[in-house]
Amino acid sequence: MILSDIESHRLLYNWRAVILLGISAFLSVGTILLLWSLKLHLVELSQPEWEALSFAGAAGALGIASLLVGMWLHWIKCDASSRRWKTIWFFALLLGMPYGAVPYYLFVYLPAVMRELQNLKGAAK
Repeated sequence: MILSDIESHRLLYNWRAVILLGISAFLSVGTILLLWSLKLHLVELSQPEWEALSFAGAAGALGIASLLVGMWLHWIKCDASSRRWKTIWFFALLLGMPYGAVPYYLFVYLPAVMRELQNLKGAAK
């Protein structure tokens, strides 16, 4: 099923989506930092350490995947940026994967949603 522009806008432009994608961004950053600092000898880990690392890796992978899907959906259906910025963010999302999705969330998606929610709040008054 392909989402229409209105359905994708409704799906992404609400507080629940902002919070869930923010959690995904947090998990993505945590996973990136974990991978950068992973100078562990996995053989030397105890069972609880191995389980904690496995849990963190699974949560991070889920966070990265959901953030990428959400940001690509926003880029395709909702992003009203200029053609130049959309091209730059396309390459950031495509080549950067989690490295591009987190800045896109912070600098494009989040400000757009906040503006929209402020406009709706102002219109409701």
